[in-house]
Amino acid sequence: MIQLSYTTSYIIQAFPQEALVLCSLLVIMPLVTLGTIPEGGVRWALMLVATACAGLSAYAYPTELWLITSAGFTAYAKLWVSLFYVLVLFLAKDAGDKSCTISGFALIAVFLLVSSKDWFLFFMCLELLTLSSYCVIALSPTRRSLESVLKYFSAGAVSTCFLLLGATLAYMACGSASFDVFPDEYYPALGVSVFIFASLALKAGSAPFHYWVADVYEGSPAFATSFLAVFVKVSTFLVIVRVLFGPLSDGAPFWGSAIQVCAGVSMLVGCFGALFQKRVKRILAYSSVSNAGFLLSALACGNFSGVEIALVYLGFYCASLAIFLRLLDVDSSPVTYVSDLSRLRASESSAPLAALALFSMAGIPPLTGFWIKFFVLKELIDSSFFILATIAALTSVVSSFYYVGLVRSMYFETPALSVPYAGPFSGLGSAVAAAPFLAYPLAPDLIQDGAHLMARSLLI
Repeated sequence: MIQLSYTTSYIIQAFPQEALVLCSLLVIMPLVTLGTIPEGGVRWALMLVATACAGLSAYAYPTELWLITSAGFTAYAKLWVSLFYVLVLFLAKDAGDKSCTISGFALIAVFLLVSSKDWFLFFMCLELLTLSSYCVIALSPTRRSLESVLKYFSAGAVSTCFLLLGATLAYMACGSASFDVFPDEYYPALGVSVFIFASLALKAGSAPFHYWVADVYEGSPAFATSFLAVFVKVSTFLVIVRVLFGPLSDGAPFWGSAIQVCAGVSMLVGCFGALFQKRVKRILAYSSVSNAGFLLSALACGNFSGVEIALVYLGFYCASLAIFLRLLDVDSSPVTYVSDLSRLRASESSAPLAALALFSMAGIPPLTGFWIKFFVLKELIDSSFFILATIAALTSVVSSFYYVGLVRSMYFETPALSVPYAGPFSGLGSAVAAAPFLAYPLAPDLIQDGAHLMARSLLI
Protein backbone atom coordinates (compact mmCIF):
# COMPACT_ATOMS: atom_id res chain seq x y z
CA MET A 1 0.00 0.00 0.00
CA ILE A 2 2.87 2.33 0.80
CA GLN A 3 4.56 1.44 -2.52
CA LEU A 4 1.30 2.08 -4.43
CA SER A 5 0.88 5.46 -2.77
CA TYR A 6 4.47 6.40 -3.59
CA THR A 7 4.04 5.36 -7.24
CA THR A 8 0.80 7.32 -7.59
CA SER A 9 2.30 10.48 -6.14
CA TYR A 10 5.35 10.07 -8.38
CA ILE A 11 3.17 9.77 -11.49
CA ILE A 12 1.17 12.87 -10.52
CA GLN A 13 4.38 14.80 -9.91
CA ALA A 14 5.88 13.73 -13.23
CA PHE A 15 2.69 14.08 -15.32
CA PRO A 16 0.48 16.64 -13.56
CA GLN A 17 -1.32 17.85 -16.71
CA GLU A 18 -2.75 14.42 -17.54
CA ALA A 19 -3.76 13.86 -13.91
CA LEU A 20 -5.43 17.28 -13.66
CA VAL A 21 -7.47 16.92 -16.86
CA LEU A 22 -8.50 13.34 -16.02
CA CYS A 23 -9.65 14.26 -12.50
CA SER A 24 -11.54 17.26 -13.87
CA LEU A 25 -13.36 15.12 -16.43
CA LEU A 26 -14.29 12.58 -13.74
CA VAL A 27 -16.03 15.41 -11.89
CA ILE A 28 -17.56 17.07 -14.97
CA MET A 29 -19.04 13.97 -16.65
CA PRO A 30 -21.56 13.09 -13.89
CA LEU A 31 -22.61 16.74 -13.67
CA VAL A 32 -23.21 16.91 -17.42
CA THR A 33 -25.14 13.62 -17.34
CA LEU A 34 -27.37 14.85 -14.49
CA GLY A 35 -27.78 18.27 -16.09
CA THR A 36 -26.81 20.10 -12.89
CA ILE A 37 -24.01 22.20 -14.33
CA PRO A 38 -24.91 25.72 -15.58
CA GLU A 39 -24.94 26.36 -19.32
CA GLY A 40 -21.44 27.14 -20.51
CA GLY A 41 -19.97 25.97 -17.21
CA VAL A 42 -18.10 23.05 -18.76
CA ARG A 43 -16.42 25.33 -21.29
CA TRP A 44 -15.17 27.74 -18.65
CA ALA A 45 -14.14 24.93 -16.31
CA LEU A 46 -12.03 23.25 -18.99
CA MET A 47 -10.53 26.60 -19.97
CA LEU A 48 -9.37 27.04 -16.36
CA VAL A 49 -8.02 23.48 -16.31
CA ALA A 50 -6.11 23.99 -19.56
CA THR A 51 -4.72 27.30 -18.29
CA ALA A 52 -3.49 25.50 -15.20
CA CYS A 53 -1.90 22.86 -17.44
CA ALA A 54 -0.07 25.59 -19.33
CA GLY A 55 1.25 26.93 -16.04
CA LEU A 56 2.33 23.46 -14.94
CA SER A 57 4.29 23.05 -18.17
CA ALA A 58 6.57 25.88 -17.08
CA TYR A 59 7.50 23.87 -13.98
CA ALA A 60 7.77 20.45 -15.60
CA TYR A 61 9.54 17.72 -13.66
CA PRO A 62 11.69 15.95 -16.31
CA THR A 63 11.44 12.21 -15.91
CA GLU A 64 10.85 8.97 -17.80
CA LEU A 65 8.41 6.38 -16.56
CA TRP A 66 7.51 3.13 -18.33
CA LEU A 67 6.27 4.11 -21.78
CA ILE A 68 6.11 7.88 -21.36
CA THR A 69 8.43 10.80 -20.75
CA SER A 70 8.06 14.40 -19.59
CA ALA A 71 11.51 15.64 -20.57
CA GLY A 72 12.67 18.10 -23.22
CA PHE A 73 10.32 18.95 -26.08
CA THR A 74 7.34 17.39 -24.30
CA ALA A 75 6.94 20.25 -21.80
CA TYR A 76 6.97 22.92 -24.52
CA ALA A 77 4.53 20.93 -26.65
CA LYS A 78 2.11 20.63 -23.71
CA LEU A 79 2.34 24.38 -23.19
CA TRP A 80 1.41 25.07 -26.83
CA VAL A 81 -1.40 22.52 -26.84
CA SER A 82 -2.88 23.93 -23.63
CA LEU A 83 -2.81 27.52 -24.92
CA PHE A 84 -4.45 26.66 -28.24
CA TYR A 85 -7.07 24.57 -26.47
CA VAL A 86 -7.92 27.60 -24.33
CA LEU A 87 -8.05 29.77 -27.47
CA VAL A 88 -10.46 27.40 -29.25
CA LEU A 89 -12.79 27.15 -26.25
CA PHE A 90 -12.66 30.89 -25.57
CA LEU A 91 -13.67 31.71 -29.14
CA ALA A 92 -16.33 28.97 -29.27
CA LYS A 93 -19.91 30.19 -29.35
CA ASP A 94 -21.91 27.05 -30.08
CA ALA A 95 -19.83 24.59 -28.05
CA GLY A 96 -22.23 22.48 -26.02
CA ASP A 97 -21.38 20.84 -22.72
CA LYS A 98 -21.05 17.40 -24.32
CA SER A 99 -18.76 18.68 -27.08
CA CYS A 100 -16.52 20.41 -24.56
CA THR A 101 -16.38 17.32 -22.37
CA ILE A 102 -15.34 15.13 -25.30
CA SER A 103 -12.73 17.70 -26.31
CA GLY A 104 -11.22 17.20 -22.86
CA PHE A 105 -10.42 13.60 -23.79
CA ALA A 106 -8.72 14.90 -26.92
CA LEU A 107 -6.58 17.12 -24.69
CA ILE A 108 -5.49 14.11 -22.61
CA ALA A 109 -4.76 12.19 -25.83
CA VAL A 110 -2.46 14.92 -27.12
CA PHE A 111 -0.64 15.20 -23.78
CA LEU A 112 0.06 11.46 -23.92
CA LEU A 113 0.95 11.61 -27.63
CA VAL A 114 3.74 14.11 -27.06
CA SER A 115 4.88 12.13 -23.99
CA SER A 116 4.81 8.65 -25.53
CA LYS A 117 7.98 6.71 -26.26
CA ASP A 118 6.37 3.49 -27.51
CA TRP A 119 4.74 3.01 -30.91
CA PHE A 120 1.72 1.07 -29.68
CA LEU A 121 0.96 3.55 -26.90
CA PHE A 122 1.41 6.26 -29.52
CA PHE A 123 -1.13 4.49 -31.72
CA MET A 124 -3.72 4.22 -28.92
CA CYS A 125 -3.36 7.90 -28.01
CA LEU A 126 -3.69 8.98 -31.64
CA GLU A 127 -6.85 6.88 -31.91
CA LEU A 128 -8.26 8.52 -28.78
CA LEU A 129 -7.66 11.93 -30.36
CA THR A 130 -9.31 10.78 -33.59
CA LEU A 131 -12.33 9.24 -31.86
CA SER A 132 -12.82 12.42 -29.84
CA SER A 133 -12.79 14.41 -33.08
CA TYR A 134 -15.41 12.10 -34.61
CA CYS A 135 -17.70 12.65 -31.64
CA VAL A 136 -17.27 16.43 -31.61
CA ILE A 137 -18.42 16.54 -35.25
CA ALA A 138 -21.22 13.96 -34.89
CA LEU A 139 -22.86 15.65 -31.88
CA SER A 140 -24.41 18.15 -34.28
CA PRO A 141 -27.63 16.41 -35.47
CA THR A 142 -27.49 17.55 -39.10
CA ARG A 143 -27.07 15.64 -42.33
CA ARG A 144 -23.95 17.60 -43.29
CA SER A 145 -22.20 16.86 -40.02
CA LEU A 146 -22.97 13.14 -40.32
CA GLU A 147 -21.57 13.13 -43.86
CA SER A 148 -18.49 14.93 -42.57
CA VAL A 149 -17.86 12.46 -39.79
CA LEU A 150 -18.19 9.51 -42.22
CA LYS A 151 -15.60 11.05 -44.55
CA TYR A 152 -13.34 11.84 -41.61
CA PHE A 153 -13.82 8.28 -40.36
CA SER A 154 -12.70 6.87 -43.72
CA ALA A 155 -9.59 9.05 -43.62
CA GLY A 156 -8.89 8.00 -40.05
CA ALA A 157 -9.21 4.31 -40.96
CA VAL A 158 -6.57 4.65 -43.69
CA SER A 159 -4.29 6.56 -41.32
CA THR A 160 -4.72 3.85 -38.70
CA CYS A 161 -3.68 1.16 -41.18
CA PHE A 162 -0.54 3.06 -42.15
CA LEU A 163 0.45 3.65 -38.53
CA LEU A 164 -0.13 0.04 -37.48
CA LEU A 165 1.90 -1.19 -40.46
CA GLY A 166 4.78 1.07 -39.47
CA ALA A 167 4.61 0.14 -35.79
CA THR A 168 4.41 -3.57 -36.59
CA LEU A 169 7.40 -3.37 -38.92
CA ALA A 170 9.37 -1.56 -36.21
CA TYR A 171 8.50 -4.26 -33.67
CA MET A 172 9.32 -7.13 -36.05
CA ALA A 173 12.65 -5.59 -37.11
CA CYS A 174 13.85 -4.50 -33.66
CA GLY A 175 12.04 -6.82 -31.27
CA SER A 176 10.75 -3.72 -29.49
CA ALA A 177 8.23 -0.92 -30.12
CA SER A 178 10.32 1.61 -28.20
CA PHE A 179 11.20 4.96 -29.73
CA ASP A 180 14.81 4.32 -28.70
CA VAL A 181 15.43 1.72 -31.42
CA PHE A 182 15.28 1.92 -35.20
CA PRO A 183 15.68 -0.85 -37.82
CA ASP A 184 19.21 -1.34 -39.15
CA GLU A 185 18.19 -3.06 -42.39
CA TYR A 186 17.21 -1.04 -45.46
CA TYR A 187 13.70 -2.27 -46.26
CA PRO A 188 12.34 -2.35 -42.68
CA ALA A 189 13.75 1.15 -42.13
CA LEU A 190 12.12 2.32 -45.37
CA GLY A 191 8.76 0.80 -44.42
CA VAL A 192 8.71 2.21 -40.89
CA SER A 193 9.67 5.71 -42.05
CA VAL A 194 7.27 5.92 -44.99
CA PHE A 195 4.22 4.30 -43.36
CA ILE A 196 4.41 6.35 -40.15
CA PHE A 197 5.02 9.60 -42.01
CA ALA A 198 2.11 8.84 -44.38
CA SER A 199 -0.19 8.23 -41.41
CA LEU A 200 0.70 11.55 -39.80
CA ALA A 201 0.57 13.43 -43.13
CA LEU A 202 -2.98 12.15 -43.64
CA LYS A 203 -3.96 13.34 -40.16
CA ALA A 204 -2.45 16.76 -40.96
CA GLY A 205 -4.47 17.03 -44.18
CA SER A 206 -1.51 17.48 -46.50
CA ALA A 207 -1.68 16.45 -50.16
CA PRO A 208 -2.00 13.88 -51.60
CA PHE A 209 -3.91 12.82 -48.46
CA HIS A 210 -6.12 15.92 -48.41
CA TYR A 211 -9.29 14.44 -49.95
CA TRP A 212 -11.28 14.72 -46.71
CA VAL A 213 -10.35 18.22 -45.58
CA ALA A 214 -12.71 20.47 -47.57
CA ASP A 215 -15.81 18.31 -47.05
CA VAL A 216 -15.17 17.86 -43.33
CA TYR A 217 -14.50 21.56 -42.70
CA GLU A 218 -17.59 22.58 -44.66
CA GLY A 219 -20.01 20.12 -43.10
CA SER A 220 -18.88 20.46 -39.49
CA PRO A 221 -20.49 22.90 -37.05
CA ALA A 222 -18.51 26.01 -36.14
CA PHE A 223 -16.93 24.63 -32.96
CA ALA A 224 -15.94 21.36 -34.66
CA THR A 225 -14.36 23.24 -37.58
CA SER A 226 -12.32 25.42 -35.23
CA PHE A 227 -11.40 22.38 -33.14
CA LEU A 228 -10.13 20.47 -36.18
CA ALA A 229 -8.50 23.39 -37.99
CA VAL A 230 -6.72 24.82 -34.95
CA PHE A 231 -6.36 22.45 -32.00
CA VAL A 232 -6.01 19.19 -33.94
CA LYS A 233 -3.80 20.88 -36.57
CA VAL A 234 -1.42 22.27 -33.94
CA SER A 235 -1.34 18.95 -32.10
CA THR A 236 -0.71 16.93 -35.24
CA PHE A 237 2.18 19.07 -36.43
CA LEU A 238 3.79 19.09 -33.00
CA VAL A 239 3.58 15.30 -33.05
CA ILE A 240 5.07 15.25 -36.57
CA VAL A 241 7.98 17.41 -35.42
CA ARG A 242 8.60 15.19 -32.40
CA VAL A 243 8.41 11.94 -34.38
CA LEU A 244 10.47 12.98 -37.40
CA PHE A 245 13.28 14.50 -35.36
CA GLY A 246 13.02 12.00 -32.52
CA PRO A 247 12.42 8.27 -33.11
CA LEU A 248 12.51 8.60 -36.93
CA SER A 249 15.59 10.83 -37.07
CA ASP A 250 17.66 7.88 -38.36
CA GLY A 251 15.12 7.44 -41.14
CA ALA A 252 15.63 10.95 -42.56
CA PRO A 253 17.06 9.58 -45.85
CA PHE A 254 13.74 7.76 -46.35
CA TRP A 255 11.12 10.28 -45.20
CA GLY A 256 13.13 13.25 -46.50
CA SER A 257 12.06 12.66 -50.11
CA ALA A 258 8.48 11.90 -49.08
CA ILE A 259 8.14 15.13 -47.12
CA GLN A 260 9.48 17.18 -50.04
CA VAL A 261 6.94 15.66 -52.41
CA CYS A 262 4.08 16.17 -49.95
CA ALA A 263 5.16 19.77 -49.33
CA GLY A 264 5.29 20.69 -53.01
CA VAL A 265 2.04 18.94 -53.93
CA SER A 266 0.26 20.43 -50.89
CA MET A 267 1.21 23.99 -51.81
CA LEU A 268 0.07 23.52 -55.43
CA VAL A 269 -3.16 21.63 -54.71
CA GLY A 270 -4.18 23.89 -51.84
CA CYS A 271 -3.41 27.11 -53.69
CA PHE A 272 -5.08 26.31 -57.02
CA GLY A 273 -7.94 24.38 -55.40
CA ALA A 274 -8.99 27.42 -53.38
CA LEU A 275 -9.26 29.59 -56.51
CA PHE A 276 -12.44 27.84 -57.67
CA GLN A 277 -14.39 27.68 -54.41
CA LYS A 278 -17.50 29.71 -53.58
CA ARG A 279 -17.87 28.77 -49.92
CA VAL A 280 -15.63 30.42 -47.35
CA LYS A 281 -14.97 27.26 -45.35
CA ARG A 282 -13.87 25.37 -48.46
CA ILE A 283 -11.46 28.18 -49.32
CA LEU A 284 -10.04 28.00 -45.79
CA ALA A 285 -9.80 24.20 -46.07
CA TYR A 286 -7.72 24.38 -49.24
CA SER A 287 -5.74 27.20 -47.68
CA SER A 288 -4.94 24.90 -44.76
CA VAL A 289 -3.64 22.30 -47.24
CA SER A 290 -1.40 24.95 -48.81
CA ASN A 291 -0.14 26.11 -45.42
CA ALA A 292 0.53 22.50 -44.44
CA GLY A 293 2.83 22.46 -47.47
CA PHE A 294 4.71 25.50 -46.16
CA LEU A 295 5.10 23.83 -42.76
CA LEU A 296 6.36 20.60 -44.32
CA SER A 297 8.75 22.62 -46.51
CA ALA A 298 10.37 24.11 -43.44
CA LEU A 299 10.64 20.66 -41.84
CA ALA A 300 12.05 19.21 -45.09
CA CYS A 301 15.18 21.31 -44.54
CA GLY A 302 15.94 18.85 -41.73
CA ASN A 303 17.89 21.29 -39.59
CA PHE A 304 17.53 23.42 -36.48
CA SER A 305 16.46 26.58 -38.33
CA GLY A 306 13.81 24.71 -40.29
CA VAL A 307 12.19 23.36 -37.13
CA GLU A 308 12.34 26.79 -35.50
CA ILE A 309 10.66 28.48 -38.49
CA ALA A 310 8.02 25.73 -38.73
CA LEU A 311 7.04 26.24 -35.09
CA VAL A 312 6.66 29.99 -35.54
CA TYR A 313 4.66 29.47 -38.73
CA LEU A 314 2.40 26.91 -37.06
CA GLY A 315 1.61 29.14 -34.09
CA PHE A 316 0.76 32.29 -36.04
CA TYR A 317 -1.17 30.60 -38.83
CA CYS A 318 -3.43 28.66 -36.45
CA ALA A 319 -4.02 31.70 -34.22
CA SER A 320 -4.99 33.79 -37.27
CA LEU A 321 -7.30 31.07 -38.54
CA ALA A 322 -9.02 30.71 -35.16
CA ILE A 323 -9.84 34.42 -35.05
CA PHE A 324 -11.09 34.51 -38.64
CA LEU A 325 -13.32 31.47 -38.08
CA ARG A 326 -14.85 33.21 -35.06
CA LEU A 327 -15.74 36.20 -37.23
CA LEU A 328 -17.71 33.88 -39.54
CA ASP A 329 -19.77 32.38 -36.71
CA VAL A 330 -22.58 34.76 -35.70
CA ASP A 331 -25.84 34.33 -33.81
CA SER A 332 -28.30 35.06 -36.63
CA SER A 333 -26.78 33.10 -39.50
CA PRO A 334 -23.21 31.93 -40.18
CA VAL A 335 -21.25 33.41 -43.04
CA THR A 336 -21.27 30.62 -45.61
CA TYR A 337 -20.66 31.98 -49.11
CA VAL A 338 -18.03 34.45 -50.25
CA SER A 339 -20.78 36.94 -51.04
CA ASP A 340 -21.93 36.76 -47.39
CA LEU A 341 -18.68 38.34 -46.22
CA SER A 342 -20.11 41.77 -47.03
CA ARG A 343 -22.27 41.40 -43.92
CA LEU A 344 -19.16 41.95 -41.80
CA ARG A 345 -19.30 45.64 -42.75
CA ALA A 346 -22.21 45.99 -40.32
CA SER A 347 -19.67 45.77 -37.47
CA GLU A 348 -17.11 48.53 -37.02
CA SER A 349 -14.41 46.10 -35.89
CA SER A 350 -15.16 42.83 -37.70
CA ALA A 351 -14.46 43.91 -41.29
CA PRO A 352 -11.07 45.56 -40.53
CA LEU A 353 -10.09 42.59 -38.35
CA ALA A 354 -11.07 40.09 -41.05
CA ALA A 355 -9.16 42.10 -43.67
CA LEU A 356 -6.11 42.15 -41.40
CA ALA A 357 -6.32 38.37 -40.96
CA LEU A 358 -6.67 37.76 -44.70
CA PHE A 359 -3.85 40.12 -45.62
CA SER A 360 -1.61 38.42 -43.06
CA MET A 361 -2.43 34.94 -44.38
CA ALA A 362 -1.77 36.23 -47.91
CA GLY A 363 1.71 37.35 -46.83
CA ILE A 364 1.26 41.09 -47.30
CA PRO A 365 4.10 43.07 -45.62
CA PRO A 366 4.68 44.12 -42.91
CA LEU A 367 2.20 41.73 -41.26
CA THR A 368 3.26 38.52 -39.51
CA GLY A 369 2.23 36.31 -42.42
CA PHE A 370 4.75 38.01 -44.70
CA TRP A 371 7.67 37.40 -42.35
CA ILE A 372 6.95 33.74 -41.64
CA LYS A 373 6.61 32.98 -45.37
CA PHE A 374 9.75 34.98 -46.08
CA PHE A 375 11.77 32.96 -43.57
CA VAL A 376 10.47 29.68 -45.01
CA LEU A 377 11.61 30.78 -48.48
CA LYS A 378 14.98 31.89 -47.14
CA GLU A 379 15.55 28.58 -45.38
CA LEU A 380 14.61 26.61 -48.49
CA ILE A 381 17.11 28.60 -50.57
CA ASP A 382 19.83 28.25 -47.92
CA SER A 383 19.22 24.47 -47.91
CA SER A 384 19.41 24.36 -51.75
CA PHE A 385 15.78 23.24 -52.16
CA PHE A 386 15.30 25.49 -55.18
CA ILE A 387 12.31 23.64 -56.66
CA LEU A 388 10.39 23.85 -53.36
CA ALA A 389 11.38 27.52 -53.01
CA THR A 390 10.05 28.23 -56.51
CA ILE A 391 6.77 26.46 -55.76
CA ALA A 392 6.45 28.33 -52.46
CA ALA A 393 7.04 31.69 -54.12
CA LEU A 394 4.59 30.91 -56.95
CA THR A 395 1.81 29.73 -54.64
CA SER A 396 2.31 32.71 -52.34
CA VAL A 397 1.62 35.04 -55.25
CA VAL A 398 -1.35 33.04 -56.56
CA SER A 399 -2.90 32.65 -53.09
CA SER A 400 -2.97 36.41 -52.68
CA PHE A 401 -5.63 36.50 -55.44
CA TYR A 402 -8.23 34.58 -53.44
CA TYR A 403 -7.31 36.21 -50.12
CA VAL A 404 -7.58 39.68 -51.62
CA GLY A 405 -10.72 38.51 -53.45
CA LEU A 406 -12.32 37.77 -50.08
CA VAL A 407 -11.45 41.29 -48.91
CA ARG A 408 -12.93 42.72 -52.12
CA SER A 409 -16.16 40.79 -51.59
CA MET A 410 -16.32 41.96 -48.01
CA TYR A 411 -15.97 45.67 -48.80
CA PHE A 412 -17.35 46.15 -52.31
CA GLU A 413 -20.18 43.65 -52.80
CA THR A 414 -23.80 44.08 -51.71
CA PRO A 415 -25.17 41.36 -49.44
CA ALA A 416 -27.59 39.02 -51.19
CA LEU A 417 -29.74 38.88 -48.04
CA SER A 418 -30.13 41.60 -45.43
CA VAL A 419 -29.31 39.35 -42.49
CA PRO A 420 -28.14 41.20 -39.35
CA TYR A 421 -24.57 40.71 -38.17
CA ALA A 422 -23.27 41.31 -34.64
CA GLY A 423 -19.48 41.26 -34.40
CA PRO A 424 -17.89 39.11 -31.69
CA PHE A 425 -15.13 41.62 -30.89
CA SER A 426 -15.27 45.24 -29.83
CA GLY A 427 -12.93 47.74 -28.22
CA LEU A 428 -10.12 46.06 -26.32
CA GLY A 429 -11.17 42.66 -27.64
CA SER A 430 -10.50 43.78 -31.21
CA ALA A 431 -7.05 45.03 -30.25
CA VAL A 432 -6.19 41.71 -28.59
CA ALA A 433 -7.57 39.76 -31.57
CA ALA A 434 -5.36 41.80 -33.93
CA ALA A 435 -2.22 40.94 -31.93
CA PRO A 436 -1.21 37.79 -33.91
CA PHE A 437 -1.17 39.76 -37.17
CA LEU A 438 1.16 42.42 -35.77
CA ALA A 439 3.11 40.48 -33.15
CA TYR A 440 6.11 39.48 -35.23
CA PRO A 441 6.92 42.98 -36.57
CA LEU A 442 6.60 44.40 -33.04
CA ALA A 443 8.38 41.70 -31.01
CA PRO A 444 10.43 39.44 -33.32
CA ASP A 445 13.15 38.62 -30.77
CA LEU A 446 10.70 37.40 -28.14
CA ILE A 447 8.97 35.09 -30.60
CA GLN A 448 12.19 33.72 -32.09
CA ASP A 449 13.65 33.07 -28.64
CA GLY A 450 10.61 30.99 -27.68
CA ALA A 451 10.78 28.93 -30.88
CA HIS A 452 14.55 28.59 -30.43
CA LEU A 453 14.14 27.08 -26.96
CA MET A 454 11.50 24.67 -28.21
CA ALA A 455 13.56 23.52 -31.19
CA ARG A 456 16.68 23.24 -29.06
CA SER A 457 14.94 20.95 -26.58
CA LEU A 458 14.24 18.55 -29.45
CA LEU A 459 17.43 18.66 -31.52
CA ILE A 460 20.21 19.38 -29.03
